[in-house]
Amino acid sequence: MRSTVSPDHRVHVLSSWPRLLLAIVVGAATVAACSGGGTATPGSGTAKPGSSEPAATSPAPSAAPGETEAPAGSATVDVCALLSIADVTAITGKETTTETGVPTEDWSAGECWWNGESFNPRFAVSVGTPASIAKSTSPTAKEQYDLSKLAFGGASPDLVSGVGDEAVFGGGFVFAYKGGTFVQALGLPKDQLVEVVKKVLAKL
Repeated sequence: MRSTVSPDHRVHVLSSWPRLLLAIVVGAATVAACSGGGTATPGSGTAKPGSSEPAATSPAPSAAPGETEAPAGSATVDVCALLSIADVTAITGKETTTETGVPTEDWSAGECWWNGESFNPRFAVSVGTPASIAKSTSPTAKEQYDLSKLAFGGASPDLVSGVGDEAVFGGGFVFAYKGGTFVQALGLPKDQLVEVVKKVLAKL
């Protein structure tokens, strides 16, 4: 069930009033520093006594190299990072490389393709998170799943047990949802797609 809705690439620009306010605050801080009022330490988390200026906050720590942060609440997901080449080899028996796809579903937060030699195998996984699905025409993972089950499973859907909250195979796809997350996979035999979706859901 494809959609022509493109990912949102709008650029948000500050209005002139917030920029003016920001300039006033920065200018006041510069004058105070030059007059011997002291220099604030970045990330100290404390405000000057008697100042109405909010306390500085330390930036959130980033993930260590090699770590994959749980992306369930994000509007974008690096889907290629959710399934390693070793995982794919264990499931398909073949070596693959990855390429990041451009999501073509209005609910998708990310998409990845895995390609073997001469495109054998070649399969894809798309992931929708609560944040990305909320912006779609059917704004919950359960709604997206029910639509896919109806469209590809028909009157007697081939339900798959032990995958997320519920999963179904139909039309060459496996669709599954777990909480607010929705996963779609295609391009492999049913049993291999099921294992792929299990691995992906385990990382979300």
